[in-house]
Amino acid sequence: MIYLPQALAHVQAPKILTAAQIATRLDGVPCFLIVNAQGQPLTATQNPTGPEGAAKPKPAIGVFLRQKPAAAFLEALQKRDPAAAALKLKVVSLGEVYRNAQKPEANISLAFIPDPEQVELAKKLIAQQAKPGVAFTAGVPLFIAELTGKGLLNVSQNGKTTVPVFFSLADLTPVVERYNKQKPEGTPEAKIVVTTLEFLLQNWGVKPDPALAQMQLLINKAVVDEAKTLTGGS
Repeated sequence: MIYLPQALAHVQAPKILTAAQIATRLDGVPCFLIVNAQGQPLTATQNPTGPEGAAKPKPAIGVFLRQKPAAAFLEALQKRDPAAAALKLKVVSLGEVYRNAQKPEANISLAFIPDPEQVELAKKLIAQQAKPGVAFTAGVPLFIAELTGKGLLNVSQNGKTTVPVFFSLADLTPVVERYNKQKPEGTPEAKIVVTTLEFLLQNWGVKPDPALAQMQLLINKAVVDEAKTLTGGS
C-alpha cells in the first residue's frame, strides 16, 4: 500500500546509520569493477591541485553502475596500453565495495560512473520541471516520487515503511502514474524528483532524517541480468 508521507510524523526518530548498516543497504546493488589478474581493482591517482603541502588525493576505484560503459572503458584502455591485456571486468556488490573502502588501511575513494542514459533522462526531467538555478551536474542519478509540498511517497508492507528509490526512471514512472490515477480526491499528485547516490552516501551516516533513513534502493532488472551474465548466472 502506498500512503501519504505525513504518517512518518508518528515514526520514532531514526538513529544515524552506521557504516555497516549503509553497506547492508548497498548489498543488493551490483556494480562492475576493472580488476587485475589477482582480482584487485584498478585505481587511478589524481594529481594534487591544492596548495603545496596539502594532503594528496586518495587513489580512486572506478565503480561502474552498468556493464556496457565498463566494458567500453576496458576495451579503450587495452587498446592504448598492451600491459592492460590481463585486466578484466568483475561483478561485486556495491556493499562489498563500500565496506572495503571504509577500512582505515584502505586509503581509497570511490569514483562512481553512472548509467549515461539515466544521466540524460535526469537532465531532461529537471529541465522540464523548470526550476530556476537547478540542474543535474554530476553523480549517479536516483529517482524518487514526491507529493507536491507533502514530502516523499512511501510504501508500507508487512508493517515496514520504506521510501523506494529507483536507479531507473522507467521503473518509477508507472508507479507514479498508477498512484495519480488512484489517489484520493483532494490529495496532491505525485511527481518524480532527482537525487544522487552520492548524496545518500554522504548523508545516511550524518542526518537522522526519517525519510532518508527509510530510503530503499531498487535496482533495474537489466543490471541484474548483466551481472548474472558475467558471473555465469550466479
